[in-house]
Amino acid sequence: MRAQCQLKRNFCMQPSERSRPSQSRSQERVEKIIIATQKMLAQYGYEETTIKRIAQAAGIKQTSIYRYYPNKRAVCSLLADIFIEEQNKAITHCIEESLRGQPAEKIIHEFNTKLRLGMHQEQWISPVQLALRSDPHLRDRHEEVLDHFAERFSLMLSSFGVTETGESLMRISKSLVLIYDAYMMAIGRAPFETHPKVQEDFETVIHHYITPFINGATKS
Repeated sequence: MRAQCQLKRNFCMQPSERSRPSQSRSQERVEKIIIATQKMLAQYGYEETTIKRIAQAAGIKQTSIYRYYPNKRAVCSLLADIFIEEQNKAITHCIEESLRGQPAEKIIHEFNTKLRLGMHQEQWISPVQLALRSDPHLRDRHEEVLDHFAERFSLMLSSFGVTETGESLMRISKSLVLIYDAYMMAIGRAPFETHPKVQEDFETVIHHYITPFINGATKS
């Protein structure tokens, strides 16, 4: 989840959302902004993170940040893309493991463990999630993120043997995404020592939810 690596990739953002620096100096400055924002979010949370604090942490002027991002929401939107790309890789791995014959329960446990540990290591993730959920200007972005993961989860569910298709599969997938959204919120709020128990509880919910759909079963 290192920003240094992720910044070299296409974050699937529209050109109007942020500047696309072409020179190495500009790229380095953007990288500093991203890393500083991650640190400030982890330290202060979304509400208390300001452009001034980001600039101080990055060692640059506030005006330099505004050259690329109009406000902290725009930076958080980019951080959401960094998280999405990392989870896309994790979901792809789950699908590959399923196609190799690994049981869904084992795959889900490993996915949840990686997500839990990743959130502890990259503590900016929870503030970004909270921002997407609570900031009125980012709610549309939150819906986009949920829809994206619903599409990805539908592929994973199909690999598990879920026989539903089309809109029915998407309804199942969207509900699963909401369960994971709640899981991440719980991890973000709970003390670290309780995280394994939080994971265990949510895995019980997840298995109870998806098991009836696997291998042709239907949910009443």
